[in-house]
Amino acid sequence: MTALGQALPRLLRDRRTAFLLMALAVPLHVGADQWYFEPRASLDTFYDTNVRLLSEDAIASPGVKARVHLKGGERTETSDVALDASVVAWRYADAPAYDSNDLFIDLTAVHKRERDRFALNGRIDYDSTATSELETSGRVQANKRRERLYVAPSWVHLLSERATVEARASYADVRYEDAGPLTGLTDYTYVTGGLVGTYLLGETTSATTRLSFDRYDASTIPSTVDSVGISVGVRRAFSETLSGWAELGVRYSESTYLSAAGNTTGQTDTGPIAELGLDWRGETTSVLASLRRALVPSGNGELLDTTRTSLSVRQDLSPRWSVLASLSAVRNRDDTGGPEKSEDRDYVSFEPSVRYRLTEWWELRGSYRYRSQAYEPSGRSADSHAVFLSISYTWPREPVAQWSELE
Repeated sequence: MTALGQALPRLLRDRRTAFLLMALAVPLHVGADQWYFEPRASLDTFYDTNVRLLSEDAIASPGVKARVHLKGGERTETSDVALDASVVAWRYADAPAYDSNDLFIDLTAVHKRERDRFALNGRIDYDSTATSELETSGRVQANKRRERLYVAPSWVHLLSERATVEARASYADVRYEDAGPLTGLTDYTYVTGGLVGTYLLGETTSATTRLSFDRYDASTIPSTVDSVGISVGVRRAFSETLSGWAELGVRYSESTYLSAAGNTTGQTDTGPIAELGLDWRGETTSVLASLRRALVPSGNGELLDTTRTSLSVRQDLSPRWSVLASLSAVRNRDDTGGPEKSEDRDYVSFEPSVRYRLTEWWELRGSYRYRSQAYEPSGRSADSHAVFLSISYTWPREPVAQWSELE
């Protein structure tokens, strides 16, 4: 825990302003009986055939993963506050260079008035590039530390019984240990803003129009990408258990960067914005499927044109037994330009699992995970097979569980 203990004071010192803004969102006058607190702990044992997910010099290793999760919050008639904090320790018997101690803190604060809803979401990540870069740049060759601060305020205003307008923004500051040419990673900031109008067409159908702006700035290269987009969408509840949504649009991007010759150059690019999804929730079965295409920030100095498909399924066989499965497929293409064009990459992760509830508080879980990634045009590819067996315990809390779920 030494590295984590050294990094946390630095995170607090460097970003005290953002923490202050997040703290201001927490209501000062709340009743003690409205708070809840729920600790959770889990221990996983595993074996992974390719810890680093590399095409050459693959390392197989058994290991353990220990996680402590603290969840708390409060809810009143006009405000919600939820705080999640997790410490995760990874240990590899045959790959000690990939041992890590990770920290994650999430804050969500909401204040509601008669016609307005104000919200602030914040997150702090202190983790390893071996996991954090898998679904963005894919640069997982080295176990470098990543520090990420994310703050996102939003405001929703009710114009009428049918129409609402929402203003939202976000700021992300990402820093890497030993960022530079040797690791292929660069520090960056990512700022977004947008306006969303929603109109209720009927009892089960709503339409949306979205305007967005993104700015990616990797100042150490230097490299910047500015992007604007517009999209329209529709959401419909087909029944009490099935709902779906679709959003389509277009974006325009301008990038500037320093060429190998030392000259500032630029590039323009257009591309689609798309999001499709289905959500089915039955008494014992739930299915969530989505497809999304958008620009995603990465640590390689560029915004990546990313298409992401995800599927999650849960089937409760009995009050104690459940079967779960998740699938994620990511297609990264570098179309916005940059100081050094990246290889295109495809990444797939599939994880089925079985869960058994020993008691109300104890739970056993066994799972298998398959991962693969392939690069073009080099043809490099790698895959990994892993099995996990975990046990977890959730401490009882006061009967106010419904307060932990934000509307």
